[in-house]
Amino acid sequence: VKGDLMYRKLFGDYKFPTTAPFQQLTSYFPCPMVSLRTCKSPLAVGLAEGQEQQLEAADPTWMTDGQYGMIQLVDPAPVSTVRSSAPLSLGPDWNAKGRAEYVVKLAS
Repeated sequence: VKGDLMYRKLFGDYKFPTTAPFQQLTSYFPCPMVSLRTCKSPLAVGLAEGQEQQLEAADPTWMTDGQYGMIQLVDPAPVSTVRSSAPLSLGPDWNAKGRAEYVVKLAS
């Protein structure tokens, strides 16, 4: 899913708490999914507790000014049902809950 509009469509344009779990809200997806977006609307989910306040302290318009981006990944399939001919390495940021989430400031 790419872009702010598609991100809003994922959640029906509802305003969820920013700490609402991305994986739980996208559990209806039958396959692994990644969301890439530039933040241009006041909707964000999957943030860690306190992360929104930290971002707002650094930049009060972070959620809407297009200067920040989010990358969120979810794999709803149980590991036991995934078959692969080679081991898959998702790197050190992949966690046990099956998601990696980032909020990054984009280069100007």
